[in-house]
Amino acid sequence: MANFAPTFPSPPVALSRPLLVRLASLLALGFVLATVLWVAYSAWRAASDAFVAPLSLSPDSALVLDGKLRLTELELERARARAEAEQAAAELADADAEIAELEGLKRTVTAAAPWTQNLHSVEASAGAARLQNAAQQQSVLARMIAKQQQVAELGRKNLEAGVINRAEYEREEQRLDQLVLASLEAARSRVDSESAVRKVRLGQRSLEGGAPPMPEMVAREDLSVRLGLQLLHLQAKKAARLAAKQALLERVGKLEELIAHLKRLPLYQAVETQLDVAFVPYTQLEGVRAGDRVLRCTLVVFGCREVGVVSALLPGEVMQPDPWGSTERGQFALLVLSDRSAAHARTLRVRGGG
Repeated sequence: MANFAPTFPSPPVALSRPLLVRLASLLALGFVLATVLWVAYSAWRAASDAFVAPLSLSPDSALVLDGKLRLTELELERARARAEAEQAAAELADADAEIAELEGLKRTVTAAAPWTQNLHSVEASAGAARLQNAAQQQSVLARMIAKQQQVAELGRKNLEAGVINRAEYEREEQRLDQLVLASLEAARSRVDSESAVRKVRLGQRSLEGGAPPMPEMVAREDLSVRLGLQLLHLQAKKAARLAAKQALLERVGKLEELIAHLKRLPLYQAVETQLDVAFVPYTQLEGVRAGDRVLRCTLVVFGCREVGVVSALLPGEVMQPDPWGSTERGQFALLVLSDRSAAHARTLRVRGGG
């Protein structure tokens, strides 16, 4: 009879231990690989995302107050330029009135020369007539004196003959004296007339250029020159004020354009309402575009979640602390946050599409 030794199977624990070790190793390896992949993915995302520093701008923020102060300064400068332009316009009106008055006066002075010449011609004619009348009067008086002398001589003889009394004789003598006095007055008038005629004729020669200028002509010429110089001065002043007015009006126009442009900027809109913005350093600017997603992460890289989008990049350079605390140059980006608490975070990440 054969001798059979009973056989029994190995215990299940002994058979499964290597398998469990393998499974545990595989799990550990998978966890390590997953961790490495996650770290690599997070590092790649951190390298591809842009880091920004959020700010909440309100009417009481320092940046907004600085902008409001700048806007107020521009408005005051515009008002000052307008006032100066109005003053220049008033000075231009005054200059125009003075120029018109001086031009009228100069025309009057210039027109006085022909008038003076005509006046001298009239005076020369009148003087010649007076001189002729004086000569005729002298001639008549000479004849009257001769006749009265004969009458007086006859009266003297009649007085000596006793035909007339002394009173009648003295009356004849008195008439003779009156005629002699009238003759002397006529001679003086003739001399005056001759002097006036010579003076008028000399003036005519002076006006015609045949004699030195009269004092009246010298004074008129001097007045004409001074009026001309004053006109030149006023015209130069008018041209300067006109140029100043044009420059001021152009300045007002440019200031109005600048003020209107500033009022359209979101930063200046924060004067009336609260805005959420983010400071984007120039080193991160290439990674920020309008429409990009805004993420908030725990410890910068963990647990990132979307909290809003970038609405627009605001023009103009600013200097602010960057996401790591260093003061840098950059620009503001306007944010639209679905989670308003993200505006108080130290750092946000901006991720492009995809």
